Amino acid sequence: ISYIATIDETFSDFTALVMLGTNIPGFSYTQFVSRVDGADLRFASPDKLTPLNYQIEKWDTNGTSLVWVRIPTLSQGRSIYGYWGKSGVSALPCTTNGTTWSSSHRSVWHLKENSGTEYYDSTTNRNTGTKGGGTTPASGGAINGAQTFDGSGDYVDCGTPANLDIPLPRTVSAWIKPSSLINYGCVAAKDSQRSGASYSYMMCCNNDGSLIAYDGATWRQSANAGISAGNWYHVAYVTPGDGYIYFYVNGNPVGSPAWTHNDNPAHNVYVGSWYSPGTGYDFNGSIDDVRVYNRALSATEVSQLYNLGASKYNATPTQPFTSGLVGHWTFDGKDSPWT
Repeated sequence: ISYIATIDETFSDFTALVMLGTNIPGFSYTQFVSRVDGADLRFASPDKLTPLNYQIEKWDTNGTSLVWVRIPTLSQGRSIYGYWGKSGVSALPCTTNGTTWSSSHRSVWHLKENSGTEYYDSTTNRNTGTKGGGTTPASGGAINGAQTFDGSGDYVDCGTPANLDIPLPRTVSAWIKPSSLINYGCVAAKDSQRSGASYSYMMCCNNDGSLIAYDGATWRQSANAGISAGNWYHVAYVTPGDGYIYFYVNGNPVGSPAWTHNDNPAHNVYVGSWYSPGTGYDFNGSIDDVRVYNRALSATEVSQLYNLGASKYNATPTQPFTSGLVGHWTFDGKDSPWT
């Protein structure tokens, strides 16, 4: 599996999205022993021997399957290897224990759940979010599934885990699809139980298409980023600790106003709401793939996060994948050197 991209940079310890599907020449789900769940799938580094951790987000034998693979070094033209077809093996622990994500990923909420009241964190931190209000599964997500927030009291409460008490640096990112735009419509926040009493940090959308964040003292706003209702956007902010906050939309920088930091361990982390539900500051639309990092992602890393989702979102069953990870298949799974 070769990495093909327009960004000429080397990424270290990067979790990339591999897409397997019937539109790829030479690929067929019938090659798997465990066709129902892909349990015999394996990945290896360029030496073809060192196993790579991976997590299957979606397995669809009638279409496209989505697999996150943790790659020690990812650069232009670098290859990893996929294996399958070996009998007598079961799914590896990495598919469920969170080790596909590095320690800098403090939380990754894919928000793909179709039922229940819990939203699972894919990292080893296991910061499970709890449904508040009437969030519902979206008809489709930017990556896979997503949750829809009605703008009036819907939220996900991710609690107060110590691993989300993050002094600078920090990165927060998400995919969003607004149904309508309001000022201060919250994507993700850390505040005093939505009471409006005090705030640690947050990322919101404004009705002029900009992003805005609160640093505990002052609202900091991006330029008009062109966010509009009815479309998917990748949004992020990065606070490296250099006195500025860097906003991004679809991988592009959209402003870097001054920034001071305030973080309170007693504050809860929320998706979709801040201040107090029903007061007009709740997000109205769909949210997917919310991430919190304890480091400052580079501009090219943020761009690559967008590219991963965009290549998935723009693909159709009759088109080859032209960016991200695409495949040249070795089909030597029965010779893979591990169980």
